[in-house]
Amino acid sequence: MGSSADGIVYCACGSRHWGRAGAAGVLAWRDRGETEVILQLRAEWSMSGGTWGIPGGAIGFDETPLEGAIREAHEEAGLEPARVWAATTLTHPDWSYTTVVAEAAPHQAALVTDHESDAMEWVPWHALDGRVLMPAFEQSVPLMSTLLGRTLLVVDPSQLEAGWEDALPLLGMRGIGADVLPAEYRDAIDHRVGPDRTVTLFPDIALRGSGRPLTAASYPGTIAPTMGWTEGAEAVDMGAYDRVVTVGGSADGLTIAPSIIRGFISQPQRAQTD
Repeated sequence: MGSSADGIVYCACGSRHWGRAGAAGVLAWRDRGETEVILQLRAEWSMSGGTWGIPGGAIGFDETPLEGAIREAHEEAGLEPARVWAATTLTHPDWSYTTVVAEAAPHQAALVTDHESDAMEWVPWHALDGRVLMPAFEQSVPLMSTLLGRTLLVVDPSQLEAGWEDALPLLGMRGIGADVLPAEYRDAIDHRVGPDRTVTLFPDIALRGSGRPLTAASYPGTIAPTMGWTEGAEAVDMGAYDRVVTVGGSADGLTIAPSIIRGFISQPQRAQTD
């Protein structure tokens, strides 16, 4: 997939872009005492050749941006199944680029697997200043700094409408818009997001109470979010998450209104805060 959409787009923004259906890439990260990311040294003959960015490329007409990003990262960097935690799309007049932020397995190697890369390396996030970065990637670094990490959504199903058992697992593929987060988290992201960019999070889900086992949906080549029942938040390792958001009133985590999640379950477009 993907090759049918290869080609240059002459965008109304005045720039040329690669990918007639848009393009996408993966910012793969891991935490081994410090956050590291896989960076690609782009081949000299390619657009922005000789700079460091993330593996990616044109998405196919028959792919979602997330599917295209994962496929490209596998083809270019040998990325194994990874846990997607966030995605952000920058939309131009005639083109768009989606960055998928995914946690790679600790043993993931940084490999050059095709001719589009001159090198592929694990690089400490704090050491990016020592690299000549691809301009578009460099501009996105402040935003990416806020998206590296994990999100947990704590849900009381009694506050959701009938049918949630079928709908809630779909958040593993639909995600939730960052604009529905509590202000403490949202504000850290919002001031780095312009009107032409969206941010989506793909949280693990902790369900209060007990019930039948549920499995979150996921895209091929990705690891599904964790989704399980808990009798109380104390049964969840909150320390493993950078953001903990509770649906409905609770002392643990920050709160969003149940109506936000109800609306997001029924309609996958971006929701608005109450």
